Amino acid sequence: MLENAIRKLAKTIEAQNIFCSCKELSSLKLFDNDKDLSRIQQMYLSFLFFYYNLNVDVSLKKVSEIIFSSEIYEDAYSYYKREKIEESKGKKERDIHLVFKKKQKRKK
Repeated sequence: MLENAIRKLAKTIEAQNIFCSCKELSSLKLFDNDKDLSRIQQMYLSFLFFYYNLNVDVSLKKVSEIIFSSEIYEDAYSYYKREKIEESKGKKERDIHLVFKKKQKRKK
């Protein structure tokens, strides 16, 4: 129940605006304490980042705004995106072997 309330708070436009401002301006602080964050603060930050990333993907047209109609859609997209990233990391990159010949002296 507490997690749902924190999630809804982090999803709000006001919370996202404050979060973006804090990221860009070092003089603004989200919390009074900088170190040793409580579990609630950690959850709140996690959801702020989660919704920030969703908003970025929506603005880049990687996903439709319909995603915000359900938490299931939000979570499913996040899972899909994470799996896609892991899949691309797991692919073997092609090895490119460059063979250089020794410099030959020019004939005069």
